[in-house]
Amino acid sequence: MRFGTPLALGALGALALTSCASTIEFTPAGSGLKLEGRSGDCTVEFFRSKKPEQAYDELGALHAEGKAGMSGPARPKELMELMRRKACSLGADAVIVTRDYVPSGSGSSSTMTGTAIKYRAGEAAAPSEAPAAPKPETAPAPKSEAKPEPPPPPDDGVLTL
Repeated sequence: MRFGTPLALGALGALALTSCASTIEFTPAGSGLKLEGRSGDCTVEFFRSKKPEQAYDELGALHAEGKAGMSGPARPKELMELMRRKACSLGADAVIVTRDYVPSGSGSSSTMTGTAIKYRAGEAAAPSEAPAAPKPETAPAPKSEAKPEPPPPPDDGVLTL
């Protein structure tokens, strides 16, 4: 039996597209939180340059990896989408990106890592500790001739306030 060229090329193209695999791994944090997952189309916030202002608990680490396919390595949006779907399944509200999109040197894969978090209801985040301002240098106080203090009164067992 002879296959037509369009059919063979179509099958080859489908095989090539399915060989571009992306994976997501989850490592639970020590918080022990077990949450009900949310629907796969839920909204998840991504924090790249700052942490959330609301108090939160860490659910665990996410590590997304995209292998190269016909169109090259996975793109940042593809890896974020993997992380978003996994965060939804965990019941997370947000992801703090700890290592942004990084393509491998060979171009064969790309990775992104982050921490899935759940906001605490009604709690604001603890203020971040700013480094203490340096104290200005001060000159020592001038020495003056101090008068001797009078001796303390005798201890008669009475405390006067």
